[in-house]
Amino acid sequence: MKNQKRFHAKNLYLNTGLSKSEIAARLHVDRKTIYLWVREGDWDRLKKSAEHVPAIIAEQCYFLIGHLTSYLLSDIRQNMPTTHKEADTIHKLALSIRKLQNRNTINESMELFTFLLEDIKKKDPESANTLLPFIESFVERRCSNYMGDFLPEGYNQYGVRPRVYPPDNTEQQLDDQAYREMVEAANTRNSKTTA
Repeated sequence: MKNQKRFHAKNLYLNTGLSKSEIAARLHVDRKTIYLWVREGDWDRLKKSAEHVPAIIAEQCYFLIGHLTSYLLSDIRQNMPTTHKEADTIHKLALSIRKLQNRNTINESMELFTFLLEDIKKKDPESANTLLPFIESFVERRCSNYMGDFLPEGYNQYGVRPRVYPPDNTEQQLDDQAYREMVEAANTRNSKTTA
């Protein structure tokens, strides 16, 4: 039951705009539990990685192809043939788009696995629980591929533009409080064992 709630919480955290507090209320779980799961599983990194870097890059390739072909077909270039270098550039951009479109994004994989697990869970809950760790491991490995080497200007290390609006301070304050309580509990345990 705990693994199912954790998986459901992870799915909600990564694929919706719900806060930790809202997820906790929906799943009837203590908010501190959600906070711990987010930290342990590094869900923030997973969430940021899942914001479709390939789609952004493909869109930029389309933009470049559009502008280059418009220039090549313009009146300025009327009597000038397209050079081998220009044709090669268009060809490489088109190949890049195809590769980006063929690559499944993390979000798509997670969505597919969620539907698959829900279907298996209806027929055989034990098998669903057996598969869950393998699916989580697969998704985490996919997320560890960073694309920072070819990010456009203005994008952070996760391939998204930083948000303009301020973060939800309430959630951060609750996270800070949960962390302090965890540290205090650990200190209390340590002092009892040394006494």
